[in-house]
Amino acid sequence: MEGANRMDIRSDRQKGLSYTEIARKYNIDPRTAKKYAESEARPVYSLSATKPSKLDPYKEQITVWLEEAPYSAERILEKIQEQGFEGGHSIVREYVRNKKEQLDEKATVRFETMPGLQGQMDWAFFEDHTVPEDGKLKKLYCFLFILGYSRTRYIEFVTDMSTNTLIRCHANAFRYLGGYPEEILYDNMKQVVIKRLLKQEDSTLNRQFEDFAGFYGFKPCAVPAIPRPDKG
Repeated sequence: MEGANRMDIRSDRQKGLSYTEIARKYNIDPRTAKKYAESEARPVYSLSATKPSKLDPYKEQITVWLEEAPYSAERILEKIQEQGFEGGHSIVREYVRNKKEQLDEKATVRFETMPGLQGQMDWAFFEDHTVPEDGKLKKLYCFLFILGYSRTRYIEFVTDMSTNTLIRCHANAFRYLGGYPEEILYDNMKQVVIKRLLKQEDSTLNRQFEDFAGFYGFKPCAVPAIPRPDKG
């Protein structure tokens, strides 16, 4: 994104626009809008040529994810493979390790979402772990919910990722947190979005989950998918 647009985004945020409104205005991910709004400096451009990497189209989004939650390299790999990444584990592991070190060293003043405005939910999958349930060994998953302003988190371990389980975990999270935000961001999960289109309002939500969100009064927001890299 050009420096001028970054400045416009910061200006819009200071005027009171939400990250969702900014994302719609510039056709970008709300979390990317948040990143640019928080940026203290214009991007630095290098004249030296670098060797292209299969990971390049995903690096910016990976950074946004790591700023939102301490995802493991394995979880990051799963998320970008869902979007078409065809590279190996090592390049992802190295990039995530370096990026986490950079984020740990970062000591800048951050702009946050307004209290009660936004939250984010995602699944984690523990590939090498199973737990006994009803006399059977079942896979282990983790429901992760994060509030955008306070960074307060709710985590619940489950043995399936069905819509019923998703709804139950949300209700448990709301009770634990004492409330819920106006809007909640979701990644690529069919329990929430059956058909994802470019515009949020054109996407088709899971009817059962849509009814649940309507009962509580929060807005489910489908995060735009990362563009697939060109092949050839």
